[in-house]
Amino acid sequence: INSGKDIYQRYMSDSYSQNISYNHNFNTRIEYRINPKHRLMLRAQLSFNDGESNSNSISDYFPINSNDYITLNNWSENFSNALNANVNGNYMMRLGAKQGRTLQFNFDANYSTNDANGQNYSEKSVNNPIQQRSTSGNNNYSLRGGITYAEPIGNNAQFTIGYNVNYRKTNAERLTNLY
Repeated sequence: INSGKDIYQRYMSDSYSQNISYNHNFNTRIEYRINPKHRLMLRAQLSFNDGESNSNSISDYFPINSNDYITLNNWSENFSNALNANVNGNYMMRLGAKQGRTLQFNFDANYSTNDANGQNYSEKSVNNPIQQRSTSGNNNYSLRGGITYAEPIGNNAQFTIGYNVNYRKTNAERLTNLY
């Protein structure tokens, strides 16, 4: 830091920070063999996340040619939460008597959201503080589907053709205000 002719030789700082995070995850898989030629498999995942962080610091800067000093105070506090849900499935059919000839249908659906808010405060002097509040939110979802056909060629090879379609939508917002 250089303020006019003052050059700061010594710097002292005390700081503290804390982070807390909670994660909850649930997963399931169901496989149903309808008969020897038909199989259905479903998977579902659900997760919740919550977090909190805070920090503060006080720093003192001492110039070489003066007994005065500058104190900087900073603190921040942030909170966040998120949700993620996903379901996917696969339906497989064996076609005909030929081993390895299959037709598969796949699908996947996902939804996620993430919200956060926080406050930041910085102060160089009592009369000159900078205070901010921020919020953000994200929402996403996606859908996917597909079909795949497999035909064996000889004993060690296979011809596969497939078609997939995807759709994804994302909404994001962030706002920061001085207060």
